[in-house]
Order: sequence, then structure tokens, then C-alpha cells
Amino acid sequence: MKQNAYLVGPFIGELEWELYRFAPYAIHLKKENPKNKLIVFTRNPRFDLYGKYADILVPLNLKNENEYVQNGFGIEKFDLYKFNILKDFYFKKYRKRFIVDDHIFPFVVTWRKKIKWQFPRSKMNYDFKPREENYSTLEKLFDSSSNVFVDNKDSDIRHALYNAGYNPIMKHWLVDIVKKKNGSQVSYLGCLMVLLKDCKFVVASMQSIVGRLALLLKIPIISIDEKMSYDSISLLNPFEIPVINCYSIEEGVDIYEDM
Repeated sequence: MKQNAYLVGPFIGELEWELYRFAPYAIHLKKENPKNKLIVFTRNPRFDLYGKYADILVPLNLKNENEYVQNGFGIEKFDLYKFNILKDFYFKKYRKRFIVDDHIFPFVVTWRKKIKWQFPRSKMNYDFKPREENYSTLEKLFDSSSNVFVDNKDSDIRHALYNAGYNPIMKHWLVDIVKKKNGSQVSYLGCLMVLLKDCKFVVASMQSIVGRLALLLKIPIISIDEKMSYDSISLLNPFEIPVINCYSIEEGVDIYEDM
């Protein structure tokens, strides 16, 4: 007997848009109907945006992808015909095995690809749960109640945090760990989620994926000399998590301590 399923994707656009405006809707659907299979078609490095909610993860590989520029939900100069080939092949393949209750994918061409809320904003669920191997990869590596993730290689920031009693974890350390693991069940995004959830706060720019993911995981941020305006940040901050803009490392640590 065939099982019911949601088909999600293909998603070809920007990571930020998938993070904020697409993957959370898939999570919402899965939580609303947990018996339905969730089948996701996206790039392998982004699998953990869906993580434990996904029953089947289908890798998206676009030929000559480095020649394209991702823009919103779509890609600049990406032919709709090519997208439809991907979409239709995916649908036909899984329609044979499942009862497809819905096939969710964004508009990816013309002005429509820039519409941010093609899916209901009120139904975005940011309860990300990466796959289990991401947890086991980091197990006991950063076992401290004073972890702080730092989204750059600045040794001055690391020393300042260490002297203030924190355990700074530098981004390039995490990147190296994931590279060495080199497993199909592990991703940088997945390990980053695991690590951020165990941090007291994050030092990152709000223009980075680290900063934006931290807000969705409800982790406070200290940003050194942030360029984004307060209004711009508030649009990316659905849970109203503290974001502190500082002009020096020491000031940032002091302000956080006084909150």
C-alpha cells in the first residue's frame, strides 16, 4: 500500500531564502502531518535544513553551477525549461512510490523569484533538527558551558573572549572538522546548528549565514561594527533575539555581561 507524501523542491535559489522562507514551511508540513513522508530535493550541503524531518533526501546537482548567480528563489539566467525538467522528473519518480498530497516548489523565474513570502509566513517553523551524525561528530569536542562561536579568524577576538572566561570556538575549526569527517550524513550547516544551540552567544555579522541562523535558533549575537540598520535586522529576527552592535571587542563582551 502506498504511503502519503509531500514532495519538496527542487530548490535552486539562495541559501538564505531556503533557510528563512522554504525549509521552515516543509518542517511545518511534516509536524502538521507526521505520518506523511517528507521527500526533499535540494543541494547536498543543505540537507540538514530539513534534517531529521526528512524521510528521503534527494541531492540536487546542477551542471556548471559555479557559472550561475543565485537570486532569491531562483538563479539568474536559469532557463525555466531546465527547472521544469528537474521538477517533472522528480515528481514522476516519486509518484510511482507514494500518494503525493502536495508538491511544493517556488516560482524561480521573472520577478516572481524575488517575492519573499511565496509560502505562508505564519507557517514557518524554525525548529531545525540536523541529522544524528552531526551530533556524534561534535560529541565532547566542545564540552563547555561557556561556548561562544566566532565567525572569523581574528585571534584578538579569541583572546578577548578567553580572557573574559568564555570558551571561543572559531569558524575555521568547525570547517576543518567537517572536511575531515567527509561523510554523507554530515554537513557544515548541520554541525553549525548543533554547536550554536550549545553557545551562550555568537560573534558574527548579521550579513552572514552564521548570524542569521543564530537568530532563528534564538542565540544572542554580538556584531563588531555592524553595517546593517536596526530596521533591516529586525526583519530577520522573528523571535526578537538580542543583537548588540559594538565597535570594539572589549565593549561587546562587557555589554553582554551586563544584560
